[in-house]
Amino acid sequence: MQHKIYDLIIIGAGAAGMFTAISAPKNMTKLLLEKNNKIGVKVLMSWGERCNVSNIDIEAERDYFWLNTKSLYAVFKKFSNYDMMSWLEERGVTTQIEDRWRIILASGKATELVAKLHEELIKNNTEIRLNTWVEEIEIQEDTSFKITSWEHSFFAKHVVISSGGKSFASVGTDGWGYRMAQKFWHTLNEPFKGLCGMVSRENLAEVSGSTVFLDIQLFDDETLIYSENDGSFLFTHFGVSGPMMYNAVVKLGEHLRKNWISPEQEAHYMRDHISLKLRFSEHSLTKKLEKFFNLSPEHMEIRLHINDLRSWSEAKVTWGWVKLDELTKNFESKFIPHLYMIGEVIDITGKTWGFNLQSAWSQWYIVGKSFET
Repeated sequence: MQHKIYDLIIIGAGAAGMFTAISAPKNMTKLLLEKNNKIGVKVLMSWGERCNVSNIDIEAERDYFWLNTKSLYAVFKKFSNYDMMSWLEERGVTTQIEDRWRIILASGKATELVAKLHEELIKNNTEIRLNTWVEEIEIQEDTSFKITSWEHSFFAKHVVISSGGKSFASVGTDGWGYRMAQKFWHTLNEPFKGLCGMVSRENLAEVSGSTVFLDIQLFDDETLIYSENDGSFLFTHFGVSGPMMYNAVVKLGEHLRKNWISPEQEAHYMRDHISLKLRFSEHSLTKKLEKFFNLSPEHMEIRLHINDLRSWSEAKVTWGWVKLDELTKNFESKFIPHLYMIGEVIDITGKTWGFNLQSAWSQWYIVGKSFET
């Protein structure tokens, strides 16, 4: 029986999959497969549903983590944060700059962006199938791919895996893309939770909910791992959270993996070695915090000890997995021609404040344009 062979099948209709399909040539037959009942689920949750689409001030080696950050200079040169702003403006989506140089939708509604992406998908002749859980990818004798879901089989000349990482299971991510990458002989770095809170040894329930601007330093014993100044910091019933801590968590993951600390050893290692120094400033210090930590003008620093991280379900991104040096500059597998991997499937992660979405827009634009002849 004759079956249809698509030019391109994209697995995952998050920001990754959508923008790849939009960037690919209009005359290609394109199929976008999504396990959820709507597209762009994680985009809809970005920055409290306001959607932090990018950042106006991006420096690859400062704002991204792991060994391949220099490669992002070439990526951003092809499609930059300014290009993304222009792309949106040309389509009637207005943005504005907020604190930390975040680029936010002026409407404050992520639904506006997802609706526009959906409109562009339709304009670019993209077929969309929702509620489609992909189970397997196989290579056929004619070198095309067979993609098997629970109910159907699809065939394609090119496949893009953009199924997300291991974090945020509530939006359908479960690490499936990693399993496919491993099947096709790719080397995987063990994943680490990114952009989530830390669990402290100290009981901070009495000041839970307190937000303050302060300076942080993250230590492995007395070795400084990460520092950030004058950022938003949140005390919680379990420990500490907020944008500064989200960034510190990703840097901690990079540090632990470089020192060969496995996922099984993480919590034990943290309890023995990882601590956080906080330096308060008088202008933002609350009376509750001042009393709880017994602070004074002569004593504005405290040290907290980290026992663990919050769960995978709370992590905003995944750090780790497919090594960039096993992909071409167009994110094509060096082992399997016409198979592409992008987004959280690959081993590079940015800070919060729009850096991860911008990396995504740039990667996916490059993949889509690579099909032009």
